[in-house]
Amino acid sequence: MIEYIKATTEDLEDLIDFINMVFSQDHRPHDFKALLPKLYGDHKDTAGCHYIVRENGKIRAAVGVFPTTMHVGDTELRLGQLGSVSVHPYARGKGYMKALMQEAVRDSREKGMDALVLGGLKNRYQYFGFMPTESAVRFTFLPENIRHLLSGTDSRALSFERVSPGSSCLAEMMALYQSCPVYTDRVSPEYFYDVLCSWNGEVYAVRRNGAFAGYLSASRDHREIHEYMLRDLSDFAPMLKAWFERQAPSSLRTRCGMYEREKCEVMGRYCESFESGIGHSWNIFHMEKVLLAWMKIKDRYEPLAPGVLTLNIKNADGTEETCRLCWNSSGTECEKSVEICRLDLIEAAFSGAVEFRSYGECGTMKYQNWFPLPLFIAAPDAC
Repeated sequence: MIEYIKATTEDLEDLIDFINMVFSQDHRPHDFKALLPKLYGDHKDTAGCHYIVRENGKIRAAVGVFPTTMHVGDTELRLGQLGSVSVHPYARGKGYMKALMQEAVRDSREKGMDALVLGGLKNRYQYFGFMPTESAVRFTFLPENIRHLLSGTDSRALSFERVSPGSSCLAEMMALYQSCPVYTDRVSPEYFYDVLCSWNGEVYAVRRNGAFAGYLSASRDHREIHEYMLRDLSDFAPMLKAWFERQAPSSLRTRCGMYEREKCEVMGRYCESFESGIGHSWNIFHMEKVLLAWMKIKDRYEPLAPGVLTLNIKNADGTEETCRLCWNSSGTECEKSVEICRLDLIEAAFSGAVEFRSYGECGTMKYQNWFPLPLFIAAPDAC
């Protein structure tokens, strides 16, 4: 007997065992309770977030959709983070994953989510409405950069304190995080810690002369900083030097959103190299709401030119919808109207592809200085 159902609490142990098995066969050994404590750690019950297939009572496929709220300026976006996509090796080719993905997308849309986000191959998930996008910047630092560019920087006042669950500084860290223009709901200091520990993160408080100055989450080999926040970005250079002096990585990488202009500015001074590119794949249901939210963020650092843009969006199922964007319009600006498919719009609006691609009869999607918009989700939040 084959069943397509939502998992329940009684399925949780078998579900985690199943996901561990599938990913361990495809990649290195996996332990999802340790890898994603925010979802599968002790006392977490996310079973009901999973769509599963059972064959004769045994789990043979699973897809997880984990709801979260992203605060983008004054707009709340309801996101579903899609992950733990897995099919038993002996059950592949039976259409289980296609059916679960379709159900996950349909159900998420009906529940009023604004968008879904995942990581994965473009050609695997494009069938379900996902397009790789985002405006991310990745910086690479080398010991030589520290030796030559920061030789006169005094790092002695900066220190790193390993943070453990229940630490008193977690509330300070969470408050600093929530002061950013874009952040997701990390609903308690305990959950905030679990998020930063995800993807094998180690959590540190950054201190200046013993006082709280910020925090960071880093990989276990100390070569990647998944997320950092500082009360004063002038501490970045001494923090960077202190990290190389005390952790001795052969290189260090970190990424941030294009909208984080002050971070980009300060990291650009000291890095060996940087590259801008796409990040996660998004399926956006409420296009106008998402576009306007990120337009407001971009307007903070690059004031958007007034204009009116009408988007006649063609959906994969043959339906169409209209989205009309008015920005500081006095009625005298040049108006533009385009027809474009949803996948092309997601790519054009939120990725650097708008700089070099044309989109069929639509032509270029370059309009005023609106696109690309700085859509971004931090690595610890992703699934």
